[in-house]
Amino acid sequence: MSLASRASVVLASLFTIPSLFAGCSALLGLEDGTLMTAADGAADTSVSPQDGGNEDSAATIDRQADLDAPSKTDSDVGLGSDAADADGPSIPPKLPCAEAQVTTSGKNLASVDTSGRTDQFSLSCGQGHAPDVAFDWIAPSKDYYSINTSGSSFDTVLGLLDPVCGESGNHEIACNNNTSTGNQSEILRHFNEGERVLVVIDGYAGAHGTAVFNAEPIDCPKQDLTNQSPPFMDTTAGGTNRNSGPCGGLNLPERSFHWTAPAAGLYRFSATSQDMAPALYLEDGMKCGSVLLQCSSGERGGYPAEVTRWLDAGQSITIIVDGNNGSGGFSLDVQPVNSPSCPQFPSFTWNGNLSILAGSNTHDMSPSCAPAGSLDSGARPDQTFAYSSSLSMSESCDLFITAGGPFVMFLVQGKKCDGPESDCVVAQHTGDGGAAFKATIKLNYSMNGDYVLGVQSSIPGQMLTYQISHQCIA
Repeated sequence: MSLASRASVVLASLFTIPSLFAGCSALLGLEDGTLMTAADGAADTSVSPQDGGNEDSAATIDRQADLDAPSKTDSDVGLGSDAADADGPSIPPKLPCAEAQVTTSGKNLASVDTSGRTDQFSLSCGQGHAPDVAFDWIAPSKDYYSINTSGSSFDTVLGLLDPVCGESGNHEIACNNNTSTGNQSEILRHFNEGERVLVVIDGYAGAHGTAVFNAEPIDCPKQDLTNQSPPFMDTTAGGTNRNSGPCGGLNLPERSFHWTAPAAGLYRFSATSQDMAPALYLEDGMKCGSVLLQCSSGERGGYPAEVTRWLDAGQSITIIVDGNNGSGGFSLDVQPVNSPSCPQFPSFTWNGNLSILAGSNTHDMSPSCAPAGSLDSGARPDQTFAYSSSLSMSESCDLFITAGGPFVMFLVQGKKCDGPESDCVVAQHTGDGGAAFKATIKLNYSMNGDYVLGVQSSIPGQMLTYQISHQCIA
């Protein structure tokens, strides 16, 4: 089935930030279902902005730039040995270093006790020496797959290698040690029909036992938007009911989609609806339930649900459109953001308070606690800064911003506006003269790392001067 602000900041003076804290030892720093497309039959309007190891905590996402996106059909079937007839594809001989050749997909495709076996392979995300087993796997159909070791009896390490035996030919394609839920392993990847890999299941630090090989087609998302021309028209009616989260959608149907970035850049995802208040979720991965980057709630017939993130070329994400007050038709748009960089200010110094003026029409980010700023009567000016936190276990800090008008303050993990949103705060009215609005984000040891700190006016076109400061206790 074919599937189918405006803000720029003028610094009051130049700053460089060796440390956020004079009183607290160098703790924080600002631093370094069926689908129709609106463009069916029209010229190509696909988005393409200017180009500006070891996964222990989550499933590895193999970000191959395979932009020939799959179109799933009800007739997709496994290749299997029975399919190797005169009219079908021929199956090559089993690789000699593999225990077995597998040409089907699903759960429990093979199970082998690795105890007493040799250590043939060394995977980049493993540690130490352990017996291992390899399988010669040929993808039965074009699809997204979860290659995993679920059901194995030991701490596994999983690798995908080129389909060649011998040290010189075993180029590693992807490797994963642990998933986010345990010591089994998983690699998510798109395969074309007949594509072949050597699947290696190793043990971590000498571990061995029953190794289970699974190659499961990913059933959520169901549809792929890669290489399609936005906007995409669909309906949540009749969709699945798996998703729920902070932006709504509980017990309501939703639609989910794959999308792969054609080039590195900042992308804006927005959903509008005349039938419901849309809820939009953006997840970093090829299957539903991956790491949530951010969600957003829109208005029925009003401003959209909107999320903006930097994506690397070939990076695959999951987009979920849900509803807050019912189900119905929606329009999903994906567009590049013409911003030279994010954050806009990757480095500057700060010795105490920082005063900035948001004074142009740039609208780059879409914080979850603010109405979408790109499609209303005027852009909501914002500004972003590189920021890092380095607190000791006994320290905590309040990072606060004041301004003469309403605004929101937000933190995004990572160095380039590409990670999950950590916090989003709406400034509250204080009644203190010129600095009438204040927002505070609390930081502690568990939040140490790199971030993008952002401010965005709550009024389209409003220019504000922001005072950024901090207060820490040991």
